[in-house]
Amino acid sequence: MMTYAHIDRPLTDVDLSAPAAESESTPAPLVRLSERHRRLARMLAEGVSEQDAGLAVGLLPARVSVLKSDPTFRHLIDFYRRQVEDNYLSVHEKLGELTNLSTDEIILRLEVEAEKFDLSDLIELTKLGADRTGHAPAGKSTAPTVTFNIGARLDAAQSRVIEGKAKYVNEE
Repeated sequence: MMTYAHIDRPLTDVDLSAPAAESESTPAPLVRLSERHRRLARMLAEGVSEQDAGLAVGLLPARVSVLKSDPTFRHLIDFYRRQVEDNYLSVHEKLGELTNLSTDEIILRLEVEAEKFDLSDLIELTKLGADRTGHAPAGKSTAPTVTFNIGARLDAAQSRVIEGKAKYVNEE
């Protein structure tokens, strides 16, 4: 009979802990950022999920996770996130300025040509202003009402079981 292995010495605690130490290695940091990295970072900065962003650029979720732990890649995400925030603030500043200019123009026209405004126009302006400043009239809730009739359905199910006619609802 042929022997395939032999024991030189028994295993020690050091032998058993060595493989665990080797598996805790960290991946090499990014040296060069590709266009794929930039697209991924841009999507993550815009709030796209890791899975969807990875799928869009052709990377597995595990690779996206590894990239997100890389300092260079995190810096790139932060760079794009600041761009997204700056763009958001810029648009809101412009909308705020547009609102101010429009409101000033309406006030000017009211002061100069009040007779050209119908009562219905003035009422709509008042409603709009009240609504935007937290003084809108209390009205009906716009939330839909959903009724499940769970109690009636439970009663029907119990009566079917008590009568010995237990069936699936779809069988009726």
